[in-house]
Amino acid sequence: MTIRSKLSLSISLIVLFILVLNVVFSQINAIRVQENNVEQQVATIAKQLAITINLIDSTNRSIEQELAKRLKSAAQTLEEILDPDIANVTTEQLEELKVRLDLDDITLWVKQGDDLATVLSSNPDEVNLRSKSWDYWDVALKDVINLRPVTVAQGERSTNFYSGPINFAVSDPSKINKWGYYYTGKTNYMINTMLNADKSFSNGYIGGTDRIISQLLAENDALLEITAFNPTFFGKEKIIKLKKGKPIYNLDVRDISFGSYNYANIKSDIQSVHLALNEDKFVTTEFKFGDSSLTRTFIPIEDFEPYVIGIVIDKNKLMAGTHKQFIDHIIIAIILLLIAIVGSYIIAELLTSPLTKIMFKVNAISMNQFHTSLVHNSTDEFGLLASQVNTMGNNLSRYTNELKQTNIELMNTKQYLESFFKHTTDAVHIADLNNNIMQVNEAFESMFEWNSDQLVRHPLSNFSLQDRVSYEQLIQQVIRGNAVSSYETIMYTKSNSPIDVSMTLSGIRDEKGLIVAIASITRNITARKQTEELLVKNEKLSAIGQLAASIAHEIRNPLTTVQGFLKINHKKGLMPENHMDLVMKEIDHMNHIVGQFLVMSKPQVGNFQPTNIVQLINDILLLMTTSGTMEHVTVISRIEEDVPFINGVEGNLKQMFVNLIKNSVEAMSKEGVLQIGICKQDQHVQITISDNGVGISEESLTHLFEPFYTSKQDGNGLGLLVSQQIIANHQGTITFTSQVGIGTTVTIVLPALKV
Repeated sequence: MTIRSKLSLSISLIVLFILVLNVVFSQINAIRVQENNVEQQVATIAKQLAITINLIDSTNRSIEQELAKRLKSAAQTLEEILDPDIANVTTEQLEELKVRLDLDDITLWVKQGDDLATVLSSNPDEVNLRSKSWDYWDVALKDVINLRPVTVAQGERSTNFYSGPINFAVSDPSKINKWGYYYTGKTNYMINTMLNADKSFSNGYIGGTDRIISQLLAENDALLEITAFNPTFFGKEKIIKLKKGKPIYNLDVRDISFGSYNYANIKSDIQSVHLALNEDKFVTTEFKFGDSSLTRTFIPIEDFEPYVIGIVIDKNKLMAGTHKQFIDHIIIAIILLLIAIVGSYIIAELLTSPLTKIMFKVNAISMNQFHTSLVHNSTDEFGLLASQVNTMGNNLSRYTNELKQTNIELMNTKQYLESFFKHTTDAVHIADLNNNIMQVNEAFESMFEWNSDQLVRHPLSNFSLQDRVSYEQLIQQVIRGNAVSSYETIMYTKSNSPIDVSMTLSGIRDEKGLIVAIASITRNITARKQTEELLVKNEKLSAIGQLAASIAHEIRNPLTTVQGFLKINHKKGLMPENHMDLVMKEIDHMNHIVGQFLVMSKPQVGNFQPTNIVQLINDILLLMTTSGTMEHVTVISRIEEDVPFINGVEGNLKQMFVNLIKNSVEAMSKEGVLQIGICKQDQHVQITISDNGVGISEESLTHLFEPFYTSKQDGNGLGLLVSQQIIANHQGTITFTSQVGIGTTVTIVLPALKV
């Protein structure tokens, strides 16, 4: 794509971006204005409803209060006219007084135990009614007849009088009545007066509110429904009572006080009703009803009994005007964009003409044609650019020749360094001045088992704590300009295996001579160290062997002579029997020690034969138990079936196992536990001897097989050395694992006898 096209496209994209922003912001603003209008409209409807409903409620309360006064006045008149004993009152009297006082019914109530019942009435259907199942009515009537202040919140109350809310009659559910209950204690009955409230009720509750709702719905096409929620009963099971066998939904327990609830969204609406009422604020929710997106606004109304008005609005109808406005904006934006594209292309053509010439010159330079001249006579930025391009071409011609020569030299040096870095067998790593690794070679990864991704940008930390401090001191020494060579230390691999290494550290300097990094060459000298240790150990063992052979020879000859003279004296009766046994026992012990010296002095060939290792160890345990050696030890054996025989010298093996088991027993205090395990592993037999004794420290573990090294007060330090020699003669291995205070485990692996 040419610069002309890019410039034209860039201008067009900028214009497009501005137009899109304009359309989006205009639409957002239109939606915001429309939503504000909706909120204002809802608020206006709510205020209008609240004022009208409060007026209707006030009128209804006034009507009910006026009816209550009439009912109380009539009851007071009846108390003066009627006989105080109900036995002397007749139905005919009540019918006559009903007409005279302009009442619809007169009923007399009496107490019957814990209940109230009607016994006399001008309406036969009102006789034998009981208040026990009348909820709060029952509470109010009992308060009146017991001369207590009425405690229920519903209805009107005064001294000795209660009038409940207008409701459906029990005796005739088709009628809506207002009742009054009066009792002063002057009679043995409570006077119940009643007026029919059908006319007052229809003018107030139903007619007035529903007419206003119908008018509002007709005036606003987007307004779908108005509902008055009673928070006390909304969302709960409807309380339906049978009155004369007819189910009646009483007015005072309805969940919808007025209006309709056709667009139901029960679960969400319950939460919203209580939220609006508790926080005294408008709450708006959106929900789907069929294919329509609707919103319901909940408006709390504080009245004699608080309730919530729900107003359902069809949002799509409200936003229809904004959709049309959005389409108009898009059409205008497309027209403006087309104009911008054409205009930008013309402008780009005029602006990029000088650039075409400069482009030809740059292309020539890119093809190493540095001396092609560029002619441009203008004095603007393009003229200055043309002059600079000509100068650049001349300079590039000179610099290119110099760079070619330098590049050849650098490539040779780079190849030499990369070959050394990659193919040397020594581990090489480069770190910054904070000891964070920057680069490692393959030998480093192989030696320490890490890959470069795990090491780069991390400090070199595979030292012990003491060696790490020394290494950091060496780093500071290198940073000060002093190189370090042949520094020997111990480093650890990823698997925590120690490696003896020799390190050479030197600084890497920049062009100013400042040290910016540190190069380290690490050589693995573990084999050399092991060879040196092996040589020292072999020299020591050779000296010990020579000494042991000499001592054994010098001791055994006198012992033989002493033993012979003792036997002669014993036969002549010159020595008591018990003394003879004691001396012979000690001589045998000395012979045993001399035998151990001889084991160290030369390889033991012995008589190798198939040996049952399980039977051998069981015999040893039986012998040591019988002798009392393990009287405070509990032995736990874990021996697999079909353990193969081994090829060995039974006497030497017995000596070795006795030594190891005895060491474990002596390491335990009272109530010790000795565990013996024997199992087959591939072509070998593995024997483990574990105790819960004092354990062996890490430092002592490294010296276990050194001659004369012992932790026992009366030990000679030769037992484990002899045991190791015996196992080596049987082509086996022995390893010790131990924790101080927990115990020690000895693992012996011997080749199984091939069948």
